[in-house]
Amino acid sequence: MISNLDSIDIDLYQARMLIGYFKSNMHNIHGVMEAFCRKLPQHRRFLVACGIERIIDYLANIKITATEINILKKALPDVVFDSELEQYLLNINFQKEITVRAMREGEILFPNQPVISLKGPVALCQYVERKILGILNDDVKIASKAARIVISAEGRPVFEFGGRRLGDAGTSAARAAYIAGCAGSSSVAAFAKYGVPCSGTMGHVWVMSHYDGGEKEAFENWNDAFKNSIYLVDTYNSSTGTENAIKSAGLNIGGIRLDSGDLENQSINFKRKLINSDCYSAKIYASNDLNEYKISELVQRRSLIDGFGVGTELVTSPDAPNCGFVFKLCSVQDKSGDWHPVAKMAKGGKRTIPGEKQVFRFKHDVKNTFTHDMIGLHNESIVGAEPLLVERPLVTENIEDSRNYCLSRISSLPPYLKIISINDNVHDVYTVNITNELGNLADNLFKNFNN
Repeated sequence: MISNLDSIDIDLYQARMLIGYFKSNMHNIHGVMEAFCRKLPQHRRFLVACGIERIIDYLANIKITATEINILKKALPDVVFDSELEQYLLNINFQKEITVRAMREGEILFPNQPVISLKGPVALCQYVERKILGILNDDVKIASKAARIVISAEGRPVFEFGGRRLGDAGTSAARAAYIAGCAGSSSVAAFAKYGVPCSGTMGHVWVMSHYDGGEKEAFENWNDAFKNSIYLVDTYNSSTGTENAIKSAGLNIGGIRLDSGDLENQSINFKRKLINSDCYSAKIYASNDLNEYKISELVQRRSLIDGFGVGTELVTSPDAPNCGFVFKLCSVQDKSGDWHPVAKMAKGGKRTIPGEKQVFRFKHDVKNTFTHDMIGLHNESIVGAEPLLVERPLVTENIEDSRNYCLSRISSLPPYLKIISINDNVHDVYTVNITNELGNLADNLFKNFNN
């Protein structure tokens, strides 16, 4: 359930246009707006559609009340809010007026493919643009980064703990990371709100606060309080720390966490210490500014790390910090009720594809991997292809269903899309074509416009 103030989580021009449509008696003109990205970020071979369910929740609850109207009055001192306008704003029913078509949470996404489509009064569809794009640009960025990190770990669990780098957005980041395959998060709020499994051990402050008794006493006290726990061993010296953890916890040790230094060699040496002390089931976890490139190298070099904790690099995605989603009108209804495709004609890579669309995915008959996609008109059907956009009721999907779906789609990626290389210039590009019907429609529209 969103707070009332989320109903004005907008850019000011969206409020101006909403009011402008009403004052021009155009508030009942219908259209279709689609969210998509124009190109893949550098170092990305695919994106993971994420944030759909958060958008659904937003649309299911958005309501302009007297509180929001009073705020808009202050933000728009040049606008006359007469009783007729106020009544219109109070009576807007987004849930009744807007129809949503969307990909499933966790779907694999490529450029120019609409991930979500809103159909209804243009005045209302455009009003929610900022919120939709804000959710998509954040969640897709994080889920796509998390998917690559999980792929690089080759079956070893990855835990997200980057919330301290994001503030309030940390909760939704944990959700996106979990959907894309992370085993859990350090965020208790994400556990409470979304059901993301939460995990956490100790911080260096625990060890350093034991000034009198030192690290050994810190671990002994921890062992008395918690069973089968993970010990952070690098506060002073990782080798000594591992020995102190073993002495303090004995067979009750769940594992150790390495947060600095040569992770590969430490994992090999300290695994030997654990085995020599009969701690056969103890795990070694590693952190320290990890990303998919570093993890892939550790895995390929046969380090003995059992799982990874990833914070800053996962939630900030510094190699691809923005996905560039936009939300554009593609079809509009005239005053007589007839529908017309529309497009932005701008040059410089900003031209859009007209018409309400559908995305079709093809799979290899035997390998069950994706082979290529086609973008067509929403009323087309293609034999043997899977349509990805479906009409959505404003009811959110269970996060485990979203996660399972995402993992199944990642498993269906062709191998070349799952390559992790720091020098990757992404030469092998997944094929996305346009159907003849959509291509002809676009050509005719652009030709008529130029004439």
